[in-house]
Amino acid sequence: SRRFFAFTLARALLVTGAAVLVLVHVLIGLHVAQWIVSGMSDGVRETISPIEPSEAMLTLEHGRVNAGFVIFVLAIISTLIMGRFFCGWACHVVALQDLCAHLMHRVGLHPKPFRSRLLLWVPLGLALYMFVWPTVRRELIAPVVGVAEVIDGVTHYTLDGTWRALLGEVHPLRGFNSAFVVSDFWATFPPWYVAVPFLFVCGFACVYFLGAKGFCTYGCPYGGFFAPADRLAPVRIRVTEACNQCGHCTAVCTSNVRVSEEVRDYGSVVDPGCMKCLDCVSACPNDALYVGLGAPAVLTKPRAGNRVSESAGKRARRYDLTWSEEFAAAACFMVMLVAFRGLYDVVPLLMAVGLAACGTFVLFKAWRTLRDANVRAPFRQLKLNGRLTGAGVVFLCVAAGVAVLTAQGLTMSLAESRGAFIENTMEVPRERVLAPGYVPEPAVKEQAERAIASLRLAGSMAEGGVGFATTFTQRVRMAWLACVAGDLAMAEGQLRRAINARPRDDLVLDLARVMELRGVAAVDVDAMLAQAVDAFPSLEGVRQYATRRLVAAGRAAEARQMYERAIAVLPGDVATLRGAAGMHAALGDGGRALEIIESGLSRRPLSPGLRADAALLLVSRGEAERAAEMLGPVLERRPRDRDVRTAHAAVLRASGKVEEARAVEEELARERARRSTRPEPKLQNQP
Repeated sequence: SRRFFAFTLARALLVTGAAVLVLVHVLIGLHVAQWIVSGMSDGVRETISPIEPSEAMLTLEHGRVNAGFVIFVLAIISTLIMGRFFCGWACHVVALQDLCAHLMHRVGLHPKPFRSRLLLWVPLGLALYMFVWPTVRRELIAPVVGVAEVIDGVTHYTLDGTWRALLGEVHPLRGFNSAFVVSDFWATFPPWYVAVPFLFVCGFACVYFLGAKGFCTYGCPYGGFFAPADRLAPVRIRVTEACNQCGHCTAVCTSNVRVSEEVRDYGSVVDPGCMKCLDCVSACPNDALYVGLGAPAVLTKPRAGNRVSESAGKRARRYDLTWSEEFAAAACFMVMLVAFRGLYDVVPLLMAVGLAACGTFVLFKAWRTLRDANVRAPFRQLKLNGRLTGAGVVFLCVAAGVAVLTAQGLTMSLAESRGAFIENTMEVPRERVLAPGYVPEPAVKEQAERAIASLRLAGSMAEGGVGFATTFTQRVRMAWLACVAGDLAMAEGQLRRAINARPRDDLVLDLARVMELRGVAAVDVDAMLAQAVDAFPSLEGVRQYATRRLVAAGRAAEARQMYERAIAVLPGDVATLRGAAGMHAALGDGGRALEIIESGLSRRPLSPGLRADAALLLVSRGEAERAAEMLGPVLERRPRDRDVRTAHAAVLRASGKVEEARAVEEELARERARRSTRPEPKLQNQP
């Protein structure tokens, strides 16, 4: 009956753990779905900010308190009390790795942990870089190397070109403000074509090469804080006298913890890598393991009479690398991290960490294969009695490919960094470069050309570089540098390629400016703008600029047609509808403007922008009462919206409530003044 109870408990824990992790993903899916459908009534998608610990970076650097920051703080507090239960029961990456390990087990693959001493410090280094370095840079370094200036009661530090290139822009912390509701939910997440490889790397690749919790062990920045906090937690997995050291607990542990040795030597699991998934508790045939209160790991001493050296207070560990190999592996990891991070504008930091960790393992095994007589990699014998196996030959070829890709990525990364550094140290105002008659100084031109050469080296082989493609960022940088060097033809070509890759309003407007500086006829510039908005209808800023040019040139009919085409393609887009209504109102056709807004309200009945515009139009026609009715629903729903308050002031003034209107207008003026005093980065050309 005791064995039956243990088996039942084990199954219950496994099912419960799996159910909780599945529920986490269901909640993530519901969160995304809610954001997608949230803009149906007003055209403004809003939802709770991403519940992702990395969002805490925005809080620490910009003072935006969000859901990610709150969950991160709560996770650390819970870890201080209960250990790393958050990791084992609420982390979606842990769920991903468990799923990948389960699928591997189904096909007969059983990942073994890769044990390294130095790489265990990677999570802490990442945590300090992500969550501590921004504050250190702002509070400790900027005051020393920057020039202080008080603007709107806040001290700003202006850095010179070299320091700005090294540290980046340093923004002052203007206090903390609520950012729990966001409209740009996906702004900090990668697109799907990056997310899928990212999940593959952090899932299958890390599990295959590094073990069941490989990414948690060597790549999770949050673990850099959770692991030290776990050392202080009084809630731990503990053992009774019923333990007979059968080893079942170690066999089932997916956190790479030697559970049987831990409880034998300390009476509890003190390894901070334990994620409290309770697999060991459920697998114990004698029910000897349990979760209980007691001394935290930092105060737990070795038991007397065991095999632990009491003088050192540490149990001997077995690692896969010698100390010389450890240092070589750490150096290899850092080189790969630099080589892969930001590669082709798609590899984010944590994906680069996963790639670097897996690549380090591959090169380590390749070194052992060349050196030793017998070598085995995950699930395959690579070398036996001094002779390579077929798998060994394939593995060495893969390792050679990894080494070549690393060298290529490192060359690209260093070349791009050099080009960006030169660019950031150049104190050349944008308004001067894009002014008629600009001629670069020889020294400035030489700097710009050196930066272009570096960026070209980081680009595609077809354009004289070492990479497989020239990225969007590189093209934008080269376009700006070409303008600085006075090569407008090159700037135009790079801008066109960048726009085709990733259309943006500012790039199209820059292209129009460059074409004008080159002496291109106005009609040809207008044609380019029209082609841009027809090809990329979401470029509303370009469309507004293009229609203003057409109206100024006496071609109002073409401007109207441009917006009619846009409305046909984007009938529910609030920005397009407001732009069209604004153009018709400016042309004196208020009736058509109101028709456009009303057609938009049939799709977006609670759009604050459309209702505010409709209210202003009605006020201009002397229909203040109707304007107040139009504004009512959104005034109650979004009382702090600037467009709504602007229209409200106009309605109040038209209704004879001058004092109330003046109060609203003064508040808006104060807000505009505060926004205008916020310093912008000196270089406006950064992509």
